[in-house]
Amino acid sequence: MKLINKTYKMYDYIIISYKISKINTIGMAFLKTLSACLASIMVLVTSSFINNLISQNSIKNIKLNFLALLITIGLNWLTNAMYKFIHLKLLLKINETLTITITEKKGALAYSYIENPETWELMERIGDDPSERWIKGINNILDLLVFVIQALGLLIIIGSKNYIIASIILALLIPFFFISIKNGQEDYDAFETSSEYFRRAKYFRKLISSRDNVEERTLFQYNEFINRKWSNQFLKAIKVEMLANRKIFSRVHIGNIGILFITSLITFILVIPVKQGEMSTGLFIALIKGITSFITSISWKFALVMMELEKSRLYLKDVTAFSQLNEEQGITNLTASMGQEETLNSIEFINVSFCYPGTNKKILDNFTVILDGLKKYAFVGLNGAGKTTIIKLLTGLYDNYTGIIRINQKDIRDIEKPKLKAYFSIVYQDFARYEISIRENIILSYYGKGLFKEASNIQLETIMKNLGMDNLLINLKNGIDTKVGKLEEGSIDLSGGEWQKIAILRSLVNNAPIYILDEPTAALDPVSEYELYKIFYEIIKEKFAIFITHRLGAARIADEIIVINNGTIEEQGSHLELMKKNGLYASMFETQRSWYNEGN
Repeated sequence: MKLINKTYKMYDYIIISYKISKINTIGMAFLKTLSACLASIMVLVTSSFINNLISQNSIKNIKLNFLALLITIGLNWLTNAMYKFIHLKLLLKINETLTITITEKKGALAYSYIENPETWELMERIGDDPSERWIKGINNILDLLVFVIQALGLLIIIGSKNYIIASIILALLIPFFFISIKNGQEDYDAFETSSEYFRRAKYFRKLISSRDNVEERTLFQYNEFINRKWSNQFLKAIKVEMLANRKIFSRVHIGNIGILFITSLITFILVIPVKQGEMSTGLFIALIKGITSFITSISWKFALVMMELEKSRLYLKDVTAFSQLNEEQGITNLTASMGQEETLNSIEFINVSFCYPGTNKKILDNFTVILDGLKKYAFVGLNGAGKTTIIKLLTGLYDNYTGIIRINQKDIRDIEKPKLKAYFSIVYQDFARYEISIRENIILSYYGKGLFKEASNIQLETIMKNLGMDNLLINLKNGIDTKVGKLEEGSIDLSGGEWQKIAILRSLVNNAPIYILDEPTAALDPVSEYELYKIFYEIIKEKFAIFITHRLGAARIADEIIVINNGTIEEQGSHLELMKKNGLYASMFETQRSWYNEGN
């Protein structure tokens, strides 16, 4: 199933569910309709039973009527039980299909959407599991159908005896529909407003209760301060909901007086056809009970149905907006191996300028550089200079730049996404921590290429030894197959530096022509970082690499250092050449010299 770019309407809840599971969707609609019809059938059966009792008909007729009453009650119970069962089956089917569809759509979105706060909030509202929201939409529509059928059923029974009275009763019922709609809308408006406060309250509650902040919470003792902020937001949310509920309850209480009045009026009106012999006593009693129950249901349940319908309608607005987001063709395809088999000769940036979407500030301004495929480069510069942006453009995450970027003389815009991905092996600053085994952590890149091969223990353990992680394996019962993180019992937690080394290991086993380290070693001290870069340099040997770092000690091992400032190249050369220039690089290095115990 694919999410089509269109404007989604309420009927799409039914249509899409029908496409996912015809039998279950039809089954739910049929059972809801049957349940609604049984309300009218109950009136007729009850009427017949009372009439037979009053007229003192034969015991046989009374027994038959009583049996019919029991069958109707049992059928109503069975219908509700079957509905719950089919509802669950459809929910699982929708979860199976729609959740995958939404996830695939998210995975195929252009990277610019991920960094856009509004789009990110939209994806949060869509949810990772939309099945619950979708099944609610179906229930809302079917619940509304039940109200309509129940109202029509009662009116048809009354109209068959006296259509004028049926028309009068319909006119009396209409205000209750509008009051319920008004209640539903106000309830939803309150929900929408209070949700913002509840989200903020949830954030503050997490600050004072989560494991992540326990050290600072203990050190700074800020519980009382944050607790006040949580209380402030939480009470605001409660106040909004209480004000809305007060209005709704006021209407409902007034409505209860109205119910008493209208029920009395309907009772009086229905007495007329009873007196005229147009309606039996049994039908009169059954109708009064049915109408009273229906009006009470309208005053409460109908308001909830209307609120949920409004939620479902607004959810479809989000689905519509989500469906209209552009996808990048081939982005979710497995990485092609052909890019890895190619020898890197050069990378070129020619007059590249770039602004992030929604801004006018140039992060890169006519940036031009030619990188030799046999060298290793270090990109350095102040925060915001554009270092990481260069990597984002090179790897195809953004394509709304001006100028040309080439790999081996070929414009990257003309390279298919799977092949472009295959050129790179990257360790990002905010690298992922996968709570699986150490082996699986390292060989994930094999699965991304569809190779599904496993490196030998000797190969992996040798690389780990080179990175100084052999001591970790010695102390582990299951060695390289030990689970890490907190997901499973028996797993071990790693230090920040160990997680970083595993991310680097994952990069090393990925045999790509271009290696990029985008400041992944922040958890290491400057000297350890420098040593790790040296080891990395030795392992990849003649491969091309780009190091992005704030710590310039690690930059010294690069063949060339490129100093970026305000989106352009300020300086370029080896460490010694740039120190002799006594420019920006030299100034930055001098401020860090003591980190490396250097006197010269």
